[in-house]
Amino acid sequence: RASSRASRDNTLRVKIDKMTFLKKDGKQWPLNPFDIAIGFANRFDVIHQDDVAVVINNRRALPRAWLVYEWVTLHPEEILESIKTGVLPNGSEFNPLETALIEKLPPVPTGPASGRDEPPSEPELEFEEYSENYLRLRVETPRNAILVLSEIDYPGWEASIDGEPVEVLQTNYILRGIFIESRRDRERAVSYTHL
Repeated sequence: RASSRASRDNTLRVKIDKMTFLKKDGKQWPLNPFDIAIGFANRFDVIHQDDVAVVINNRRALPRAWLVYEWVTLHPEEILESIKTGVLPNGSEFNPLETALIEKLPPVPTGPASGRDEPPSEPELEFEEYSENYLRLRVETPRNAILVLSEIDYPGWEASIDGEPVEVLQTNYILRGIFIESRRDRERAVSYTHL
């Protein structure tokens, strides 16, 4: 249980009444009540504050969907570690807006052996329909890409491109993604349906 208030210097003060850490072995480690000051000037904006609530905008929030032109195949443990640390196993920086972490290679050839391609100058991505069990996007990219959705990879989702079924890739440990083979000067109709 926690309560919070923001000060004028963009420091959020959070009062934690009860907190318990869970260790990997399942043991719990309860903590005594304490105050934590969180500096957040570079990440959050307070957009509304009153006696009841504080509404905060996270400037680092990822979009609902995006295209990446680089992907790396890793084991699930390596994917999770890369997300936690922001560093890939080869020591390079992990940026989810530029690289997708997947457990297996996409089902069609990737072109260059590394899975990297130069991003197009103007990719297009637009939601045409979005509901609880169905979404449709219009995608145009002159390069092979992985479309990443900020949606949990929950069982039962099926995807298609231009009406043809495609494999849903578990991406960045828990998100959904699909490989989109480029079609120059042609839009692709991407659909997800939950059965």
